[in-house]
Amino acid sequence: MSPPITILTDFGLRDGYLAQVKGVLLGIAPDSPLVDISHLIPPQDIRCAARMLRQVVSCFPPATVHLAVVDPGVGTDRRIVAVELAGQRFVLPDNGLLTYLLQDFQIDAAVVVDRRDLWRQPVSSTFHGRDIMAPVAAHWAAGSPLCDLGSALDLAAREFVILPEIPPGAMQLLPNRPADAACAQIVEIDHFGNASLAGSIGNGRGGQQLHLKIGDAVRPLQVVETYGEAQSGELVMLKGSQGCLELAIVNGSAARELSLSVGDWLEFGVSEN
Repeated sequence: MSPPITILTDFGLRDGYLAQVKGVLLGIAPDSPLVDISHLIPPQDIRCAARMLRQVVSCFPPATVHLAVVDPGVGTDRRIVAVELAGQRFVLPDNGLLTYLLQDFQIDAAVVVDRRDLWRQPVSSTFHGRDIMAPVAAHWAAGSPLCDLGSALDLAAREFVILPEIPPGAMQLLPNRPADAACAQIVEIDHFGNASLAGSIGNGRGGQQLHLKIGDAVRPLQVVETYGEAQSGELVMLKGSQGCLELAIVNGSAARELSLSVGDWLEFGVSEN
C-alpha cells in the first residue's frame, strides 16, 4: 500500500476547497489513504498549524506524506518546500509551519518545489494548495523520489523560516504585578475549552493550591494529575496529553466560562494553605 497522506489546512468545512485538494491527491495517488488532521485552523494562523503538526506527526508510520496548507503568502515569492524529517515527509509553504518540528528534529533532505511539469494547470495565484502542493505530495506518495520534485536545498544554510518566540517567552513576571505573581500566555484552546499554556506555573506537583486572577476576581485553582481528582465545575491545572500545562474546568469549558482567548496572559499566585 502507498503511504498515507495527511492534510492540515485552514480551509474550514463549508466550501469545496478541501474536496478539490482531495480530488487532485486521489487522481495521482489513488492507493494512498487520506487522513484529515484538521481543517479548522483559524484562518492564516501559522503558529496554531505548526503546533498541531508537531503534535500529530509522531503517531504516523514512517514515510507518511504530510500536506500542510496554511498559506497567507499564497501567490507571492514565498517558497514551497518538500522536506524529509524524522522519517516523515512534508510538503508545505516555507512560512514557519516547520518551527516546532525543527525544535526537536533535524531536516534530512529538502527541495524547493519548482518542477512545473508536476503541477496542475492552470495554476491559480490564490490556490497553490490545490495546484502545486497537492500534486507534488501525491507524486511523492506514489513513488517519485524527493530529488525529482524540485531543486535541492543547502541544509547547511539553515534558511527555513522560523516563527519568533511568543514574547516574552514562557513564564514571566509582568510589570505592576505582585512579585510572586507568575503569568503565562495561552497558546492554544482545544474543542473542550481547555487552555494550553506556555511555560510552567508553580512546582507542577498534584495537590498544589494556586489561584487565578481575572480582573478583580480571584478563582481558586488546584494542580491535579487527572480530572477525576477534582469536582465537577472546579478549576484545575494539569499536564495535558500534548505535553503542555492546561487550564481546565472539570466537565465544563474554561474558555467559555472565563472568556479566554489564544494570546491572553493569565496571572497566577500560590495560595496559602
